[in-house]
Amino acid sequence: MSDRPTRMDPRDATELRAVITCMGRKTHATIIDISMGGMCIYLNSHIPISPEEEIEIKTEEMGYLTGTVRWFRRPRLGVQLDMSSNTAAKVQSYYKKYIKHYLMA
Repeated sequence: MSDRPTRMDPRDATELRAVITCMGRKTHATIIDISMGGMCIYLNSHIPISPEEEIEIKTEEMGYLTGTVRWFRRPRLGVQLDMSSNTAAKVQSYYKKYIKHYLMA
């Protein structure tokens, strides 16, 4: 058995430009997949990041989100979003507007 956490929600491929902030340092990035509870992010340049770090994610489509790094394998990281009602509304709005299969459900 694996010690890796299991995903709660299925992820959908995307290509969202983002700015990631961790410990006061920023880098441009691309969100390469997203779910209602998390995302995988491809960092464009190196900044100090490790699992359990709190990060801020800024996108044009969803504004500011916060989350916790769950894994990091340079240049990719997995993030669990801090699921306040505001964050959930932002992610759900993104799905309604941009993810086609969501509209068919």
